[in-house]
Amino acid sequence: MDLDLDRREFLQWTTSAALLSALSVKADAASDDSNGEWRNKRPGVSYRRLGRTNFMVSEIICGGNHVRPDNYRHVVEAFELGLNYFDTAIAYGGGRSQLGYAKALKEVGRENVFLASKASPWLSNRNQQLRAIFESLSEADQGKLRAQAAESLAARKALDDDYLCRYFDAQQPALEASALSAAINAKYGHKVDRPKNYKQVMIDNVHETLTKLETDYLDVFMCPHAANTREDVTDSRDLRGVRGTEEGGQSPPSRRLFSLRSRGSDRWSRRDGSVLRRHVRLQHRQSGLPAVGA
Repeated sequence: MDLDLDRREFLQWTTSAALLSALSVKADAASDDSNGEWRNKRPGVSYRRLGRTNFMVSEIICGGNHVRPDNYRHVVEAFELGLNYFDTAIAYGGGRSQLGYAKALKEVGRENVFLASKASPWLSNRNQQLRAIFESLSEADQGKLRAQAAESLAARKALDDDYLCRYFDAQQPALEASALSAAINAKYGHKVDRPKNYKQVMIDNVHETLTKLETDYLDVFMCPHAANTREDVTDSRDLRGVRGTEEGGQSPPSRRLFSLRSRGSDRWSRRDGSVLRRHVRLQHRQSGLPAVGA
């Protein structure tokens, strides 16, 4: 047997084997008469309900990391084959993914697909804010925080090979940065101007995303994007109206940073750190900014 495989051939071979194994035990697809919101429904394609939403999405979806204004024809072809869920993020290609999707959406029709994006700046921005506080501390205090971060990673066995697959070089440094941020935030997080440095950054992210996509709503908005630790997720709850933390571990009065509404209803849902919603409409309360959405 010839085992002289290049990386692409190896990935194709292992992916095919994994896919065949998964398909043999996967859950049944939704029946054609299932209640829910259907878009781009095509015969011969399997769909299922997305989490606790009413969206009936194709079992295979379209990722957007490599979509570009000059590389989007595969998105249109995927749509023509029955895919109806497009995933993107402002971090993909420095926003060029969303520019590419905008071209695809013009061809397939915005109302015919479910469109998802992510709060990409959350993690890097949070780390930057907390790192500035860290740099202002004495070496002794910095050492204590580094030790706490290392102890946390060791206790969780987060750096073990069977936990961290290390499929790209920046994965471990990103995890270590998040662990340090968690230690800093636990003691000094109250020093961050959250409305300015967290909330407004996310609002700007959403507006930029909608502008690049040339649409006025998202169906799914995930926050945070690329979380490395539990704290990355729990601290982002401020963006969904859940309490933050003051010095000493006390929680201030709950304040909603975004008002999330669906067309004709005030119902919305959350799942595993992601906001899963119908026709996302984001309105920053008391900001004077116009609502984003139709």
